[in-house]
Formats: sequence, structure tokens, C-alpha cells
Amino acid sequence: MKKQFIHTVHKGSIALVTLLFASSCSFLDIEPTAIRTGDNFMNDETNAELAINAAYNSLASHERWSDGLLESHSFYIGEIMADYAEMGSHKGDFDDLERMIEWRPYTDEIILYCTWKRCYDGIYRCDYVLENISEAPISEALKQRIEGEAYFLRGMNILRLATMFGSIPITEGIIQPESYGKIPQKNLHECFEIAAHHFGEAINRLPTKNQYESKNLGRATKGAAQAMLARLYMLQEGMDKDCQIAAWDSVYKYTDLVIKSGEYALVSNYATIHEPEGENNIESIFEIQFGSSSILNSGSGNSREDIGTTSQIRCGIRSAQNEGLPGGWGYYQPSQLLVDEYEAKDPRLTCVVYGPNYNEGIVYGVKRNYDLSDMQSEYYNRRLAIDPALEAEALMTAASNSSRNVRVIRYADVLLMNAEAAYHLGREAEVQDKLEMVRQRARNSTYAKGFVAGKDNVYVNTGYSNNLPKVTATGQELLEAIWHERSVELALEDMRYWDLVRTGRYLDRLDVIKATSKDPTATELRFANIDLRANCAARCIAGPRGVKDIPIFPLPGEEAIKWNLTQIIDLYK
Repeated sequence: MKKQFIHTVHKGSIALVTLLFASSCSFLDIEPTAIRTGDNFMNDETNAELAINAAYNSLASHERWSDGLLESHSFYIGEIMADYAEMGSHKGDFDDLERMIEWRPYTDEIILYCTWKRCYDGIYRCDYVLENISEAPISEALKQRIEGEAYFLRGMNILRLATMFGSIPITEGIIQPESYGKIPQKNLHECFEIAAHHFGEAINRLPTKNQYESKNLGRATKGAAQAMLARLYMLQEGMDKDCQIAAWDSVYKYTDLVIKSGEYALVSNYATIHEPEGENNIESIFEIQFGSSSILNSGSGNSREDIGTTSQIRCGIRSAQNEGLPGGWGYYQPSQLLVDEYEAKDPRLTCVVYGPNYNEGIVYGVKRNYDLSDMQSEYYNRRLAIDPALEAEALMTAASNSSRNVRVIRYADVLLMNAEAAYHLGREAEVQDKLEMVRQRARNSTYAKGFVAGKDNVYVNTGYSNNLPKVTATGQELLEAIWHERSVELALEDMRYWDLVRTGRYLDRLDVIKATSKDPTATELRFANIDLRANCAARCIAGPRGVKDIPIFPLPGEEAIKWNLTQIIDLYK
């Protein structure tokens, strides 16, 4: 059967609709407006770039409803499954997510299913590019760049799947009909190795950030591939019992390359990072691009309904009426544990939380209304707060989708990864220097934009002095200082769960969650009758510490049957 690459014309731009590897053994049952076969689609530079854009679109699709799938935001796992964020809303509003939080997920969990489907869609789109780019009649330089982008995005999809599910099937190129149900599963170690190879291939092919033209803003760069490879090795060191490399050496090597490239730096004011004006700044290493001007969304139309993210509506104020703001769903709320982690006079906290009992409920210069009975903590996520001056009207008149980018990795994370690697290599002076770079920027930053009533568009100076002292600790205290700094600098950036898992602290933190989590208007602890630790421990595989402390989620049941896959953990019911 001849492979087909299907595309439709939509609002003046080409929408690439590809076959989903994990969804069906047959072609899509649609009536396309035009068909080009895989043999002739990539016949010029425009179509070659549209093909790789489709892979970026697959990455962006996690952030919105698309193709009949619920969002599969990385924060569902990266934050809400950890200790510094609550699900939000109220009990019974999202049963699938509640079961996951309690570590009793089913094999038909919608979040797991949607993540699986979208990641394999992304892998397929990358495979299509890699299989066809060599024959495209385009310049060698463009071929190299597009290949690098495909390897980068394929590596990201594999890394996400592997760290969640532990063992997954990985194809070598586009799957053929005779191979359906016969793709061997790779274990966690093998997946790490494959993804690392992909990032390495990307590094060898991608331009640096400064070598891109402005029209290519947001594409993967050499620095992004180096940073993601460093993140991979950091995760592998703490999760892969069969890791045979000096992982911390590699983390140090690749973060050092990013640092010494001179292409990235900390922005002067932390408060600007997650505002619209902070997108694609000098600190940004890789972001998922949204907004009608994004070239990387040229594969899914040019309207905000098609290319936005639902994050801001999903995480906005629930129930209470607020003039000029769209109603939110109240998800992804910062926990009291996160607020308590901050040192006194740390301006970063103002950029992370807002709510009824914090700063008089002011956000973007206005005191807002809240309904504590419809909240699971006293805080909402300030990173995803809606700016009335820039976004509210569009969100109320469009399909509830925001044009804000999603930050995947930034320079501060690279500095902190480098610091942690330096610690394990016995270079404590370097650790203290990197920590001071991050903390100095924080201590000199302003309050969040609009922190003061009536000054909705203003960054007001804190007036703090002698705050956030320089770290002088050594030994274990220095390692814990690194972990603390990651907690507050990268708060609600979807890394908390993975940091706890890779450092062997996750099961212990489940005990803390059980002992502290309580709705603001409740008298009983939320998990008083649920043994979170035991539930999770029953779903763990062995890690490099010699104990079973690496949680694994169940493979989607329908996919496991269709593709003849084996569940690593047979206790899921």
C-alpha cells in the first residue's frame, strides 16, 4: 500500500494531517482537499519546512484540545503528581486525574492515552521527515537543519514516553502494515540511549540560536539540543539502573557548552520571564510557540482557536465572577508546601502565586473575587494568570485558547543542572558561583507585574535589602541548597515530579502530601484514608539506588492490546 501524506488547505495556510502510528492500522477516513504521496510531497523548500512544522504542531497539540483528544499538558505529571501543586477545582471534577494523584490509575486513563497518542503522532511525523528528506530537491544546509529538528523532536517524544511508561515500542522509520503488533518494546535504559543518540544527531546538524533568521524564531537550536541532552543524562543518572556512563560528567559537559556559547544569559528581571513580553528572550532555550504569528503553527491554520493553549482558561479563577475576565476552571493550584519553600523576601514568590489570602487578592493591579469552596489550596497559578490588558478579551471571544508560549527549558535550568553536576564532580566552588548567579538575579528582581493595586502594567521595585544571602554551604547541605534553588527558581515549570523521582525523594514526599493536603474549607485531610506511598510503591520499578523507587504509569490498555505490548507493572487494575 502506498504511503500517503495528507494535507488540507485551511485559511490560506497548509494543514498537515498525518497518520497516527498508534491509533489505527488503516488510513484516516477523511476526504482531503488534496493528496500528495510521500514520494512527492517534499518537492521544494516550502513543503519540506511544512513537513517539519507538522512535527512542531504535534508537540503543541499536547497543550490544547485537538483531534478529539483532551489536553495532555506536561504539568499533569510534572507538577500535579508532586507536592508543590494541587489538582485544583473540586473532588469529582476530573476523576482520571484524581486516580493518578492517588496512584490508582486505570489502563484507560485519558491523560495517559492522550499523551501516548500525541507522542507517537510526533514520532511518526519525524519519521516521515527523516525518511524523505534525503531525496528532497533542496539545499544541503536546509536538509541538515530539518534533519536536526526531526531528531530533536523525536528525542523529546521518546524521552517523555519512556520516563512515564518505562518500556515502549520504538520503530525504526515509518511502520509498515506487516509490522503491526510486532514492534519490540525497549526498556527504560534502551530508551534513554536512543533518545540520547537523537539529541546527539540534532547537535551535529542544528544551527546555533544566532545563526537562525528571525523568521525561524522558536525552532530547535544546537543549544536546545545540548540542554535537552543534559536534562536527559540528569534523569538517566537517577532513574536508569543500567546506566553505564558517567552521567554527571555528561551533564556538566553539555551544560558547559551552552554556558560557554555566549548565546544565552539570565534576563535582569525574573518577573518578566513568564509574561508575554518575556517570550523568546535571551534566557529562553526552547519554547513551544503559540500565537497567530508563529511560523511553526503554519501546519494547523492561522487562527487562535487552532493554535492556542487552553492552559490559562483551565487554570483561571473558578466560580467567582470577575468583571473583564473569562471564567476559569481552577486547575493546577500551587500548594502551601510550595509557598513555604520560599525564603523571606524572595520576589519570585510573587510571580508564582496569587489568591484570596495573598497580597489582598491582587493580580495585574486588580483585587479579584475568589470562591474558596471551589479551591484545593488558597492559591492560583500566577504564571498562568490572565492579563486583562492583553489577553482577556481575546480569551472571551475566541475558543478559550491563549497565545502564550510554553517554556520548556531556559538558561537558569542549565545553570542549576551545571551546578548539580559540578557538585557530584567535587567542584563546590563552581556550585556556589552558579547558585549565586541565579540568586543574585532573584534578589534584585521586582515584584510580579501588577502586584500593586492600580498598577496593572507596572513592575514595582520591592525595596528589599539583605535578602537571599549567598550560599556558602558545603557537603550535603550544598546539595540540598541546589535542590531548594531548583524548587523556587523553576517552580511550576513541570520539573518538580521528575526532580523528586530522579533524586529518590518522591516516596517520602508522598508521606508529606498525605500529612498536609487539605482543602481550604475542609476540616479533614484530603488523603487521610489513602496510603499514597504504598499505592505508588506497588507501581515502581528498581532504580539505580537498588530499591524500587521509580514510578511507572500503565500503558494505555487499548494500545497494549492492539500492539501486543506487555505491561511492566501487572498490578494496575
